[in-house]
This record gives sequence, structure tokens and C-alpha cells, in this order.
Amino acid sequence: PEQHMTEDLNFKTIPGGTYSVLIMEKTPDVIGSSIGLFYSEYVPEMSLSIDQERHVLEMYTEDKMEYYVPILI
Repeated sequence: PEQHMTEDLNFKTIPGGTYSVLIMEKTPDVIGSSIGLFYSEYVPEMSLSIDQERHVLEMYTEDKMEYYVPILI
């Protein structure tokens, strides 16, 4: 949810391809609801195609979580 996001949704190209990146507060409620809304609302609204051949990546810092979803371009 927007009120919990620490930064805007981003796209990054890292080794392995392009990923949609969610950066959010590292709390269970925020993580669960943000990821749920990403798949249920943002992916369809933006007509994103998720690459099922690559893995989702998660990176953690002290207070944030970065959730990388592989996107087909």
C-alpha cells in the first residue's frame, strides 16, 4: 500500500534481466499487503508480464525490504 512504501515502485536491470522492484518497510503486515496488492492490482493495471522462468528475489536491510519480480520486456 502506498502509505507504507518508502519509495516509488522501480524497475531495475540486474544480471539476469529486468525486474520490477518494490521497496517497503520491513514489517510482516506491510510486506504481506504490499506484495498482495502488487500481484492483484498493479500487475494487471500496468499489463506486466511476469517471467515464470526466473525467481523472485528478496533483499533486506535493517529497516527495508526490496522485492524483485522478474518482468518480461
